[in-house]
Amino acid sequence: LHVALLDVGQGLAAVVRTGRYTLLFDTGPQFGPDFNAGDAVVVPWLHQAGIKKVDVLVLSHGDNDHSGGLAGVLESVPVERLLTSVPERVHAKNVFACHAGDHWNWSGYSFTLLHPDAKDRLPGNNASCVLRVARGDRGILLLTGDIEREAEQLLVRRFAGDLRATIIVVPHHGSRTSSTPAFVEAVQPRYALYPAGFRNRFGFPKQDIMQRYQQHGAINLDTGRNGALEFVIDETGVRFSAHRLSARRFWHSRLH
Repeated sequence: LHVALLDVGQGLAAVVRTGRYTLLFDTGPQFGPDFNAGDAVVVPWLHQAGIKKVDVLVLSHGDNDHSGGLAGVLESVPVERLLTSVPERVHAKNVFACHAGDHWNWSGYSFTLLHPDAKDRLPGNNASCVLRVARGDRGILLLTGDIEREAEQLLVRRFAGDLRATIIVVPHHGSRTSSTPAFVEAVQPRYALYPAGFRNRFGFPKQDIMQRYQQHGAINLDTGRNGALEFVIDETGVRFSAHRLSARRFWHSRLH
């Protein structure tokens, strides 16, 4: 399993690959009428990785920092199926609503949507699609969009220990509205990843949230400081690289 959390500034775009299948989770922001992360980051990354199509694109919710690059992606890369919590806002083919319980298997890995459940009727960030990737009973990856306290409480009640994952893309970029103690304890990740722009105006990720994950044994990594984060998971374990370390430039030398 290959996981890449791309550096799209203050936003989210992640690519998950296994065998011949590719999933894209969110598309990063649109920064203006002529510039978006789909065109500038996501599509070039897919091309350099030799990816000619996206089998499933999950658009967690409608906020610009998660969906702003969608048009740029759709114009350049064929997408077989698009799942989203806001299907009414997406004008494309093969668009379906995220439903808790929907699942599929690729190359021995199971992909399961945990949220949203239609009966919950949570609005906004709390309606974000949440996707879990596992191999057998072992949770590998949890992608959470921008869920906040209310959605986290529902997930902990419903899934408890089944939320465990080696890697979590931390909810809502590491804000204090998310990553409640019960949720962090239920996931118990080894790696906590924060999709956050360098020195972003929100101050994400928050230091106390990072400490909360660290207290549960997680290694904290954020795209603002480390650049794109890439993981390879196989029977030998987990290997990762950070772009700012593997492709270091002189202007990174004093980056804190």
